[in-house]
Amino acid sequence: EGLLAGQEHLASWGLGFIGSTSLMAFAAEGVRVIGYDIDEGKVKSLQEGVLPIPNLEAWFGRDWQATAAAAHVTVTSRVEDVMAAEPAVHLVCVPTERQGEPWDGAVLQVCDQIAGRLWANRLPLVIIESTLDLVMWREVSRRLGRVAVSPRRDWFVARNKSLRDMPRVLGAVDLHVRGDAYWVLSMVCQDLRLAGSVESAILSKLIENEVLHLGANLAGELACRYPDVDVRDAFRLAATHWRVPALYPSAGVGGYCLPVAGRYLMRASLEGDGLLEANRWRDLTQPQTIANHLHALWQVRQPQLPGTVAILGLTYKGDIPVISGSPALLILQDLQQREVPIHVHEPYALSIQWPAGRDEGPCCTADLSSRDPRTPWWCLDKASVVFVHTDHRVFAEVPQSILLAQLRPGTAILDQFGIWKKHAAAFARQQVDYHIIGEAGWLATAYTG
Repeated sequence: EGLLAGQEHLASWGLGFIGSTSLMAFAAEGVRVIGYDIDEGKVKSLQEGVLPIPNLEAWFGRDWQATAAAAHVTVTSRVEDVMAAEPAVHLVCVPTERQGEPWDGAVLQVCDQIAGRLWANRLPLVIIESTLDLVMWREVSRRLGRVAVSPRRDWFVARNKSLRDMPRVLGAVDLHVRGDAYWVLSMVCQDLRLAGSVESAILSKLIENEVLHLGANLAGELACRYPDVDVRDAFRLAATHWRVPALYPSAGVGGYCLPVAGRYLMRASLEGDGLLEANRWRDLTQPQTIANHLHALWQVRQPQLPGTVAILGLTYKGDIPVISGSPALLILQDLQQREVPIHVHEPYALSIQWPAGRDEGPCCTADLSSRDPRTPWWCLDKASVVFVHTDHRVFAEVPQSILLAQLRPGTAILDQFGIWKKHAAAFARQQVDYHIIGEAGWLATAYTG
């Protein structure tokens, strides 16, 4: 009751996708919130009323400035500020992966900071929203007493898959703690599913991610095994069975969640090489197949249509500024090693958190100079091959007249998600070879200019 009455604070450790949206959700309910992040630039943006992550306000359905003005909201990069607020509830929303591998450094540091504090009132409730594995959980449980686990399950490109609307799993160390956590989370979530144990709550998140991971890689592999069959259509038809999810072939699996799920699961298991390990290697072979195909398309066209390979988008998903695990990085690196001339257009380049060592990484020689989302076609007139990697809205909405004016006859387009399928007939009339990954004939390399 103290939270709703504005007498107690709720703290969010971490202000990325998960932490910032949790902070917004509880602030919108009138809860006094304090958010912490080590990134001083991110904190400064939030203090100025600007969300540092593009498009989150559209997903959340509420203006951050209005939310912050209507409730008591504090954001800081000082641990002392959080501790001084004596929060009754701590949400832990920090990264638990680094460079594609499980990493417990941040989550254990936060747990140590909470556990090391002598709280004046009662022991605070801690809710871990980050993804954990069972190895991490053993260390967390050694440090904290009143702790619950409720991994987030959101899809930031769809408003109907939000923090409030999506079913959410909740597990805790005992029934009393679970009841307290249920009361807190029910302020912002309408559908909480109770787990019998913390361990089953943790595994549920890893299982759902790895099931999707396996399915995505299966779709990609079958598209490569049967390139003359419309495998996309086959998967669409298979999904009409009530137990089969909708899948589609792609360039590979990316993001923070799916590529790492198997690694989390393998850490706490004594089982040797198996399906999880094989799926991990598939994450490398699918982008390699795409890179090989783009190189072949480019080589075939050089005598009559010299040009570049244009890559549209590096992020793993449209309008989400995340490149972690993106297959585009492996494809880009492979083509650069073969000395293929490349142009890259990534409208969110200024918002992306680039990997450490960026100056020596696969992005350093790519042309990222044009970041104006009104001109995503800047590189097409120089290209003999175009790879539409990311389904950014700005790419999908390019007028057909602009595309046709820029593309030369004989240009090959490989479209990962089919965002330009509506232009297929016009491309054919202009002798532009257009293919979607997984459709019949998508691995053809013939020049038709």
